[in-house]
Amino acid sequence: MADEDVVGDREPLLTQEGLRSRISLVFLKFIGAFLLASALFYLLIDNLDADSLSSEEQDALSIMRPLMKESSVQEHLLDKVCDLSIGEWVPNSAGPAYTNKTCNRIPQHNNCLKNGRPDRGYLYWRWKPRFCDLPPFDPVTFMHAMGNKSWAFIGDSIYQNHVHSLLCQLSQVEAPHVIYQDLSFNIIWHFPSYNIKIYEIWSPLLIQYETIHNDVDFSKIMIRLHLDILDSSWTRFYNLYDYVVIEWQQVVLTSQALYMRKKQSHWLPLLTWSPMHYEDGELPNERVRTVPYHPFDGDNKKNVENDCNHWCLPGPIDTVNDMLMKMVMNGDAHDPDSAIL
Repeated sequence: MADEDVVGDREPLLTQEGLRSRISLVFLKFIGAFLLASALFYLLIDNLDADSLSSEEQDALSIMRPLMKESSVQEHLLDKVCDLSIGEWVPNSAGPAYTNKTCNRIPQHNNCLKNGRPDRGYLYWRWKPRFCDLPPFDPVTFMHAMGNKSWAFIGDSIYQNHVHSLLCQLSQVEAPHVIYQDLSFNIIWHFPSYNIKIYEIWSPLLIQYETIHNDVDFSKIMIRLHLDILDSSWTRFYNLYDYVVIEWQQVVLTSQALYMRKKQSHWLPLLTWSPMHYEDGELPNERVRTVPYHPFDGDNKKNVENDCNHWCLPGPIDTVNDMLMKMVMNGDAHDPDSAIL
């Protein structure tokens, strides 16, 4: 026959085309049998009569089903995306990646080790997401991947806190150079070996605003806010940035006027920040105090600020770099669920 070769008295050998057809048929039969068996098993489990099971077996089955469902959901989350905001702080015996002795980029007000903070426990924690691993920040890998790219950090003093944390970790590989600085707190850092630029852009409100002084009482200042106009200090240079990190916190303005063009779809910003944590804050029965400030202050400061917004360096804010690297290196930044920080 056309598709068979007879060899002696043995069975004819299938040609390559016939062999493929038979293998495909066997494979399809196997898949069909497997699916049928799975369906029968599911129907059997799902329709078990209560009279045919003991009370212990019924309890075990009722526990097993939600656990199996939860397990499948967790596996799906692991495969799809990891929400880094869901997790817990766990002990980290490795400690910080840098100290005030190995990094000279720590501002004085964030240098808690140098300023005499007596405890060290806050240095030995790390953030562990529930559904995935979060490796520590690797400055070498990060800098190789970010070669010839630029980062912009936009906001107020909180973004500066993060930038200095990132600079301290990256400076373990190469010391950055300041190639631009002005009186408005705008700075450009450059890592020449990798041609990486980090922009610090001061824009405390992210939107356009004007300061109106009172000619009679200089202590009274009016802030005019344009809610529908972004601050040009950062928008006019957006084409220079490969990555942008925007930070904003609730700013206490004693007197403010809000402006927005008519016929806009949104008139009020969404309140998503937590209550104020300063003296006489919004939380009931909370009056944080700055005294007594002994023993580590040495009686050098009679007026000690209580700063509940900024972080010690090194400190917990370093874990933001772990998240940043995972989002960028793993491509998770394209998924909105992974960008919840």
